[in-house]
Amino acid sequence: MLVRWDPIREMAGLQRDINRLFEGNPGQKNGFGETRFPLLDVSESEQGIVIRALLPGMSKEDVKISLHQGVLSITGERKAPEMPGKSRVVRNERTTGRFQRTVKLLKPIQDDQVKASLTDGVLTLSLPLQEEAKPRQIEVAVN
Repeated sequence: MLVRWDPIREMAGLQRDINRLFEGNPGQKNGFGETRFPLLDVSESEQGIVIRALLPGMSKEDVKISLHQGVLSITGERKAPEMPGKSRVVRNERTTGRFQRTVKLLKPIQDDQVKASLTDGVLTLSLPLQEEAKPRQIEVAVN
């Protein structure tokens, strides 16, 4: 059986495939084999970069942070909760297991001044910029 070629249908199929590549739950792997856990917010100011990562239910012992040659890595493991008594899992939407999230930093950071804190399931990383990376005003001389 011959099917008439429909470019609109073909483009819609391509759009669906591209959307599927980037969709999914934060803990699931996307089409590139990467996970989106933990979810990150990244902000930048003249002083530095602040990264906030959502790590609900995790303690500081569960998370490791490293910074090497401009690449920040957040690694850890989410453990499955213990089930009391003879209970059984009816539905499980939270992923467990090891994770790693890396971010390439585009500006030089003062490695020895990086600070990290974990409060209420939010990991906050403060990454101060090196002096040469900070913007500065240049005065114009009048002759």
